Amino acid sequence: MVTLKKVIFQGILLFFLFGAFRHVEACSCAPSTPCENYQRSEVVFTGKVVKTESFLNRKNVGTPENPRIRFSCKFRETALEVVRNFKGAKKGEIIKVYSGCGGGDCGYPFKTDETYVVFSSMMKPPTMYGQPNVQKLLWTSICSGTTKTEKAEEALNFLQNRPKRGSGGTILGGVSESVVAGQYFPHGVPFLKVKRIKAQNLGAKKTEYFATADQKGFFSMNVPPGNYLVSPILPPYLAFGNYYSNKNPPVKVEDARCVGRRMHIINRSEMKGKAIYADGKLVSNAALGLVNIESYKYKFFRSPHLVFIGKDGTFSIKGIPVGKYYLALNGYRGPNETKPYPATFYPGTKNRKDARIFRVELGSKFSDIVFKFPKKLEKQTVFGRIVWKNGDPVKQNYISFKIKGSRGRVSTKSDESGKFRIELFRDSQYEVEIWRYDTSPPATRFLLSPKFLTVNDISGAIEIRLSDNAP
Repeated sequence: MVTLKKVIFQGILLFFLFGAFRHVEACSCAPSTPCENYQRSEVVFTGKVVKTESFLNRKNVGTPENPRIRFSCKFRETALEVVRNFKGAKKGEIIKVYSGCGGGDCGYPFKTDETYVVFSSMMKPPTMYGQPNVQKLLWTSICSGTTKTEKAEEALNFLQNRPKRGSGGTILGGVSESVVAGQYFPHGVPFLKVKRIKAQNLGAKKTEYFATADQKGFFSMNVPPGNYLVSPILPPYLAFGNYYSNKNPPVKVEDARCVGRRMHIINRSEMKGKAIYADGKLVSNAALGLVNIESYKYKFFRSPHLVFIGKDGTFSIKGIPVGKYYLALNGYRGPNETKPYPATFYPGTKNRKDARIFRVELGSKFSDIVFKFPKKLEKQTVFGRIVWKNGDPVKQNYISFKIKGSRGRVSTKSDESGKFRIELFRDSQYEVEIWRYDTSPPATRFLLSPKFLTVNDISGAIEIRLSDNAP
């Protein structure tokens, strides 16, 4: 059984911001708070950067005769003078902290003479994974909680006022939602309908504690030590789970420590049915696509949500956001090797405009859907020659074929005489494109005639003539 929450988890991490939670391009971090960052770090301090330097790996990916040197990040070494210690450091000492070089390795961009709140731990550098004899270093990253002091008000407030023994523990975290299609865009913060959070002590008294989430979904509550079941207070048309599953395990709260719980709210909607082949047999181990009609407005929802069909031919998908959808087979990328079927839209049309529109509201249920797979498409070898307007061969250029109305494409390359050969699906109309990659800018597309090619009863070689002469 699939929920859309699972499908969109990565995107939520990229755009769900609250408190000290961070987001940067090319590297995403799971949400965390200063309390959690402090507990999982071995050395925490504020410090001023004395020196920072990047070290690179050097590798010859060519040959000894024709070397091609490729550089990759080893690590960045940053020396900081400790201004104030919070854990594991001494005021005035110089501490060397290591990080990635930035971008996809989540390295922190330290700058000389700037002051930072640093959360760090001893570990083997992730940028040197798999290399022999790697020593542990004092490592930090953008996901550790490290930040400039002028932007670290929340972190400094926690570090300077850490809870004392006997003060109880803290349950903190956040609530996000994907109840409505495109809810996270373009603003990047959730439009919360759910505010109240309940923590029930699982001891004999079953005492309940409550908190209210702020505008960004963050909540915090102080409770006595013990085991708690934490959950949002929901209306009947909404459901929730943590980021990784629909399960809601209890949390253990210890004195003077914190524990995080992040919950994602989804629409309690469901679509279920079965899929059959043209001969009436049940389809197994395949997938359909549930496409939001207004997906062009929201980058996040451009691709269809996958609806997986089980071994018994049935499918079920939960947590569909409020919106308008159609259910399709190959309606997005067209037929391919594993799914050699023409684009088909429920209840059985090849025309997207004739597809049934599923209007999903809060708590909507759709059942007894029967999706009929059409007959498989047969393949045909298409071969021929690409020539310029004057008849000269188009040498070593890429030719791609895309079924009209889809986004998937297959490509091949012409030889020195302009000849090409490729397998295409019969009874399909392809849009033909010619690309050249040895020009500046890197790729150039040429006009050609005919622009569309219908693969049906083609016999013998075909000729594709460009509208231009060779450059």
